[in-house]
Amino acid sequence: MAPVLTSLDPGFGPASGGNTVQIFGSGFTGAGPLTVRFGATATTFTIVSDTRIDAIAPPGTGTVDVTVTALGGASNPLPYTYNGAGLLFFTDLNPGNVYSVPQTGGGTPTLLASGLSISTGLVRVGGLLYVCEFSTGQLLTVPVTGGTPTPLVTGLLLPRSVTVSGSTLFITNGGTSQVVSAPITGTATPTVVATSPTGVFGITDGLVSQPGVVPVAAALLAAPVLTSLDPSFGPESGGNTVQISGTGFTGAGPLTVRFGATTTTFAIVSDTRINAIAPPGTGTVGVTVTGSGGTSNSLPYTYGGLLFFTDATPDSVYSVPQTGGTPTLLASGMSTPAGLVRVGNLLYICELGANRVVTVPITGGTPTPLVTGLSAPRDITVTGNTLFITNGGTSQVMSAPITGTATPTVVATSPTGVFGIAN
Repeated sequence: MAPVLTSLDPGFGPASGGNTVQIFGSGFTGAGPLTVRFGATATTFTIVSDTRIDAIAPPGTGTVDVTVTALGGASNPLPYTYNGAGLLFFTDLNPGNVYSVPQTGGGTPTLLASGLSISTGLVRVGGLLYVCEFSTGQLLTVPVTGGTPTPLVTGLLLPRSVTVSGSTLFITNGGTSQVVSAPITGTATPTVVATSPTGVFGITDGLVSQPGVVPVAAALLAAPVLTSLDPSFGPESGGNTVQISGTGFTGAGPLTVRFGATTTTFAIVSDTRINAIAPPGTGTVGVTVTGSGGTSNSLPYTYGGLLFFTDATPDSVYSVPQTGGTPTLLASGMSTPAGLVRVGNLLYICELGANRVVTVPITGGTPTPLVTGLSAPRDITVTGNTLFITNGGTSQVMSAPITGTATPTVVATSPTGVFGIAN
């Protein structure tokens, strides 16, 4: 049987190649010798698990298909774009359109699909966009290159936002104040994950890691510095690979990686990355790396995984285990929190009523203003160190540095309006 690909992380990169691309899917082990190609060019790779390959992107130009070939045949292709920034995708509410636009800005939005009945949140997985159709109570797919919307998940009531974890979709079901799950292949009977005591709006799971900018110490032997984990959660049985991003992993003497108090095996990939094997565990533990210069800062790793969602009234943010359970209140008192995205230990949340983006720690805390100068911001995504926001009051897609600004930059103006956004 041929391997099946579901997503690339990232889906773009420099023309010079040399960067690592995570290929997610299934059928990567026990399938005989594999070949990974970017277009017609075969490249080197590491099989991390049956569901993940780490490949080195070869040099190239334009958009090419990434495939994995085994004894059972070649997988489905997923698009990979050379020249850096790639595309953003956004929706409008009325007349229900989906657009793409270059992340570098300066381009006219390209209409990908129209005629949806109030298109709201969306997420990209490989060559497909998964779009909430609010009025009809369903989730649709639209090709990233454009095409006719196809119903995938029905049985919803006022779906507002969607995220994906592995092969599972998670959707905020506004009409029932619930977070529901559905297989990425579709269903007419989504499963209830959690019921919010106050309502639901945006949702994120934070699978994509976005390391921040960390100053390099000019000391003799400094302790390592951690910036992100990818993923930051996993099964209680352990055994999965966790990428630890940061600095100071080479030239720091012998290292020890711990999940809580438990040491584990790992491979040093570079000075800024370690691949560690998560040991068995429960709850949330701190991941640390200890070298000759001392122990790093701690980053949270959750066994079982978490989802994060907002409600619009009474303006709160919650977390809930992906396996289901009672939502935990993380912050309240915001002015209509809408879309959100997780980066490391922070949630970046659109505060629609206050015309700004705020941050909230994933463990809970006081919202901190980060990006101002917006008008009715509705949804948010992140690429590298740049935030992209749909600015509902001006029908524009805006960008801002992840460190914050009072003067966000216009990336594109929609001819009809903006709502959800994905990259």
